[in-house]
Amino acid sequence: AKAISEVQILWSKPHRSFIVLADFQSRGESPEDMRRKGAEIGADAVIVSLLGGLYSKDEQWAGKDRHSTTYSRIAATAIKFD
Repeated sequence: AKAISEVQILWSKPHRSFIVLADFQSRGESPEDMRRKGAEIGADAVIVSLLGGLYSKDEQWAGKDRHSTTYSRIAATAIKFD
């Protein structure tokens, strides 16, 4: 295990090499929860994906969708850098 503050939250695959430690999926949890789970197993980072959610057809073309931060599921891959 390591301190939560030592685990990075990433929103895309990093450019440096890594090994996968575990995959997590959940409903009702946050990126910080995924970070905590990664810390418990000694991960250097978690790659987070927000899945599902709401959107507004009226706003999607403007790129200002007020629902863009909503999600119904979250998945994360805990990684260790080589």
